[in-house]
Amino acid sequence: MRLAGVVLIASILALSGPSVIGWLGASPAAQAQTFQVAEADKKKASKKKSSPKEGGGYANMPLAERVGIQFDLAFTGHYNGLINGEFNERAIAAVKAFQKDNGFRETGTLAAPERAQLAAKSKAVQERVGWKMVDDRATGAQVGLPTKQVPNNRLSVVDLRASPPAIIATLETGKGPAGLTINRQGTLALVANRSEGTVSVFTIQGKTVAPAGSVRLGDEKSGPSQVGITPDGRTALVTRDGDNFISILSIDGTKVEHTKRDLTAGMRPYGLDISADGSVAVVANLGRGNGDNDTVSVIDLKVQPPRVVETVVVGQTPEGIVLSPDGRLCAVVVMNGSNKPKESPFFAPNGKLLLYRVDGTKLVPAAAAWIGRWSQGIAFSADSRTILVQNMVEKEIQVLRWDGNTLQDTGQRIKTNGGPAAIRTAPRL
Repeated sequence: MRLAGVVLIASILALSGPSVIGWLGASPAAQAQTFQVAEADKKKASKKKSSPKEGGGYANMPLAERVGIQFDLAFTGHYNGLINGEFNERAIAAVKAFQKDNGFRETGTLAAPERAQLAAKSKAVQERVGWKMVDDRATGAQVGLPTKQVPNNRLSVVDLRASPPAIIATLETGKGPAGLTINRQGTLALVANRSEGTVSVFTIQGKTVAPAGSVRLGDEKSGPSQVGITPDGRTALVTRDGDNFISILSIDGTKVEHTKRDLTAGMRPYGLDISADGSVAVVANLGRGNGDNDTVSVIDLKVQPPRVVETVVVGQTPEGIVLSPDGRLCAVVVMNGSNKPKESPFFAPNGKLLLYRVDGTKLVPAAAAWIGRWSQGIAFSADSRTILVQNMVEKEIQVLRWDGNTLQDTGQRIKTNGGPAAIRTAPRL
């Protein structure tokens, strides 16, 4: 695909605090943020009065109540200033914005029913993000922290030709973007939104990426996970591990529609790949993770309508699946119980890499090799001879070699700073 040196990155999760506490001045990035309320101010809360500049009925209000209003307005997304109890123009504007959004008269002063509604809305957000106040013994301050993750909705556009590469745009997707694919022509991107039941559509023109709508597949529990586009750019497949379907989308230019044909392959279809010639697709069915053997399936894309034509048993939890660039092999990463506690009867100390020959729409066992624990993504080199496997627990990429008859572990390991979870190599055009 030709992307004019641009790469897209979808962010599935973010820590919840920054996305709701606007006054922190941070973007919704996946990092914890804090705020502090000095103990000294808390002790003076019942005594300190407002500054003379404050108006709107706040001049005689106790500091604790004014701080509480600012705090709640921050959680509802209306206030992004310093939480210190001073009701200046910014704080009063925040009150008016809350009143406007909730159908009240914009007076800048909260009547009792309005204050009660503000508190209720703030509390609901705090519960959703798991907000907790903890004591910092070193400073004597209280620190507020979000303890839950919430689905993110960001797509970052990276300019690879910049030195160093730089993010040049951040776009909004649906909730929980998980899978992302770009058509071979480099003009269209699809993002599977795992927490929303939709697929976001983006157009690509040079370095400009723009939203072009979304396609609903199911409800928020349907779990769209991976998406792939056929080489001709006219059809897309989307796995849905929440309700066990694989959706077929039609593509006509920038118009993307759900064909209303949903395939059934196995329990929790997740990983997906489409062959370079567009003849078949393979899907990894994760299963329930309860120790049973799980499966991978083959979809025949040559027939109309496309259909599942082959399903084979591979072992516990097939996570990664990929077809070789030459279309002759299918590689499957099977966790094999390596992601389970050691005391589990289904635990195994290693995962497995299974290699199958692709014979039309059949998968024929070819070779197998031991890999690390809780292994994730998998990728072939351009010549289909080298295979890379990501081992999550070991924080490494394992390098294996296929000579046409034998699969060998080269012993080479590429260390990573964290547990690697996704990998892909550029397709051969």
